[in-house]
Amino acid sequence: MDDVKVRLYGNTAVATGNVTVKGQRAGQDITGQYRATWVLVKNQNRWQPCNRPLPAPRFSLKSHTSAGFTRCLGF
Repeated sequence: MDDVKVRLYGNTAVATGNVTVKGQRAGQDITGQYRATWVLVKNQNRWQPCNRPLPAPRFSLKSHTSAGFTRCLGF
């Protein structure tokens, strides 16, 4: 990981960064550089992840969402 940036919004943190992946998923090559987003919520003085990292190919216009994100925040 590199170029990690963290933004705090009260008890919620959003971290973004670059990740380099080398490998295959479901028989397809997924090697490349990706941007990833992590969402964490502070609960009882511990930062807990709300989602799995959400990778998107660098320079891709695809967006990714996580249904678990809204559940984590109580919506």
